[in-house]
Amino acid sequence: MLKDVGIDIVELTDNMGFDDKMIEYVFKAFLKDDNFEKLCKSIECKDYETAFLAAHTLKGVLSNLAIKNLQLVCSNIVEKLRHKDYDNIDCEFKEFCNMYNEIRDTIMEVYDE
Repeated sequence: MLKDVGIDIVELTDNMGFDDKMIEYVFKAFLKDDNFEKLCKSIECKDYETAFLAAHTLKGVLSNLAIKNLQLVCSNIVEKLRHKDYDNIDCEFKEFCNMYNEIRDTIMEVYDE
């Protein structure tokens, strides 16, 4: 199921050396991370400096967790915010939210959260 939403389990196990217990631990920690909520609130309030910090942190988290497709979308948002290019940011952010929610729901289902 995790692979179906773009999570590269092979990278986590082979390259990062994570076993099943560690993978479960890091994904449960991911569910508790508040940077997504910070990003949502700051985009809504057009507080783009805070949005940049939250998005940049999320980009790193997503990269570390091998959630590649979501990390790429997040990276695009980070670059738009970095360059103060706010045109269509709401549209890209909506895409990011939809993907994030699908991945979050899948992780919750897999780990009974």
